[in-house]
Amino acid sequence: MLHNILVFSQVFVVCFSLVPTSQELGICSIIGAITAVDLYSDWVCDTDLIPVGDVCTWGGIVCDGTDIIVIDLEDINISLSGTIPPEIGLLVSLKNFSVPEHYLSDVLPTEIVTLSNLENLNLFYNDISGTIPTAVGGLISLKYLNLNQNKNDGDIPTEMGLMVSLTTLDIAQTKLVGSIPSEMASLTNLRFLQLQQLSLTAPIPLELCQITGLDTMDITGNSLVCAYDCLTATNMVGFGGLPVCEYDPTGQPTGQPTSPTSQPTGQPTSQPTSQPTTTPK
Repeated sequence: MLHNILVFSQVFVVCFSLVPTSQELGICSIIGAITAVDLYSDWVCDTDLIPVGDVCTWGGIVCDGTDIIVIDLEDINISLSGTIPPEIGLLVSLKNFSVPEHYLSDVLPTEIVTLSNLENLNLFYNDISGTIPTAVGGLISLKYLNLNQNKNDGDIPTEMGLMVSLTTLDIAQTKLVGSIPSEMASLTNLRFLQLQQLSLTAPIPLELCQITGLDTMDITGNSLVCAYDCLTATNMVGFGGLPVCEYDPTGQPTGQPTSPTSQPTGQPTSQPTSQPTTTPK
């Protein structure tokens, strides 16, 4: 009888140990969703979705104690494809997720909203498609968002105006359409805004041009109109001589010229030191 109890206890302990934690399930799901011949030699999970070895010693991963806070695959010298799985939302301590210049596809999962500590999301030059989920408004700690040269379509979600920690927002050269939400004027920490080469129309919200700390705003390559203050703002830049926006005399503040003849003829002289570059995959 005692022997049977001991055997049962050992079996119970073994079975219990095979249940992955949320973090283990999250990182192993990412490994399963990303296609590569050899991601990193130490990125290995067993059939129970439990990492083999200490995940905090894996290449591209940084931990705070035992919590994963950084997944950075920017410098890996092989091409990655696959998707970002919903289980990424289980990595609740994650602060930096950086996988630029690869071939990740499909949509950005809404479960990303659970990453309340996320500060950096860099997916530059992938094949992410679909609309930008409204759930991104819950990323209140996010400071850097780069979706440049992906395939996102639809409108810019108004919920982006809730991402109050953003300092850099780059969603240029995607397939986004519609207008710039007036709610984005709430992003008072914004310093760098890239919206060029989209299919945006309608007036630019005047309040967006009046964010005092906004150093660079590039909206070239759209069909936008703007108020006088936007047209003359020193942070408005354009590349290759493209017009930044067309003057809308109905949108200027009181006291500014109202006739088209009063429209400034020159482009703003403030230019960025370099253009965004496209690196061949």
